[in-house]
Amino acid sequence: MPSVMPSLPSGGRGSARGVKRACRVRRACVRTKVEHLWRCPCPPPSIQPIAIIRSTPNFALVEAGGAALKLYHLTAADAPVPDDVASLCADWFAKQASAAVAPGDCGFVILHRCGADFYFLLVSVWRGSNELWEAVWYRHGDMPAFAPFDPAYPPAAGVARPTFCVWELGIVAHESAAWGRYLASPRDDTARSRWVDDIFEGAV
Repeated sequence: MPSVMPSLPSGGRGSARGVKRACRVRRACVRTKVEHLWRCPCPPPSIQPIAIIRSTPNFALVEAGGAALKLYHLTAADAPVPDDVASLCADWFAKQASAAVAPGDCGFVILHRCGADFYFLLVSVWRGSNELWEAVWYRHGDMPAFAPFDPAYPPAAGVARPTFCVWELGIVAHESAAWGRYLASPRDDTARSRWVDDIFEGAV
């Protein structure tokens, strides 16, 4: 993790006291320690394209840090995740996943492309049987790797923080139902295989 947070996006995201946009991409619109707001790079809802959820057929279930994680790409229909960013995501699984997950965790990861060159890597795991825990990483511009997004959170305790945007919730809703089916099952190897295969792909 870098000693200081990489430079913030210019234009919409770095302006002081910016207003949260209605199309807020969850973590992008939180107050930083220097009392700036990041603005969402997405256009307003009236012109926001439908988001496409893509599982990655050759990389759908990732075993990393002792955890089993389903990987999703969430992008606009005409802007898939570039190969170099997908490679950085693979590097995260290989080198950084153990910082966010524990052996035995099951869950899912959303690689969300926000605008031209900003990406969230949203790592969600099921713990305590029915609780969804999350770690948030990001990459912007030419950053050489994904970094924790924690420095952008409000420093005060007990304040509201963004969770998921409406498009991310399409994946969350599917995975919540899939995990619920697993919890209602015998939770054996067959049930786990059904959970692994229960992947959503399409538009939301």
